[in-house]
Amino acid sequence: MIMLSPEKENSRSDRDRATACFLEKSGFIRLVAYESAPSPDLLGDIVNDVFIYFVERADRWDYRRDLTPLLRKITRHIALRHWREHLKNLPGALGEVFEFLREAKESESDRLENLEEEMAALDLCLIKLPAKYRQLIEAHYFGKIKLVEIAKEQDIKIGTLKKTMCRVRSTLRECVERSLGKGDCDVQ
Repeated sequence: MIMLSPEKENSRSDRDRATACFLEKSGFIRLVAYESAPSPDLLGDIVNDVFIYFVERADRWDYRRDLTPLLRKITRHIALRHWREHLKNLPGALGEVFEFLREAKESESDRLENLEEEMAALDLCLIKLPAKYRQLIEAHYFGKIKLVEIAKEQDIKIGTLKKTMCRVRSTLRECVERSLGKGDCDVQ
């Protein structure tokens, strides 16, 4: 029986963890690759390149954390590299059109990613709100109940409710901005 040195054993263990993580997230990686690929024909190449990149650097990752954002960035980066290679083979004007479309697709993807982060921050900030304010926000924005109806049901003046809603929205906005800037979201 061949004995491996501790460094090689750790390296093998890291590669095994990286492979397992990759396989667990492979559907997500294929989706990101599909959205980012210059051509559906290159989907397999991108996924393979992501696997190689991820496993070669297996000792760098913290497997206790969710590696989905990291895998998304790696996949997009590798897809971008494939875009560049793809553009080299296109005639001048057509290459410029593809470059414009790729940039538009990237900015849309970034906007969607930012929206996801903002929605997660908003959810956390809503949880931190006092129950009565959270119920007002949920009833009006998620339940689509008009402020007039909420005021009648709560037996408060509509003006008072509007001022309250304005203050709560301001508090939520500040909380979300802090959360996106610092990573925390305490409602003050």
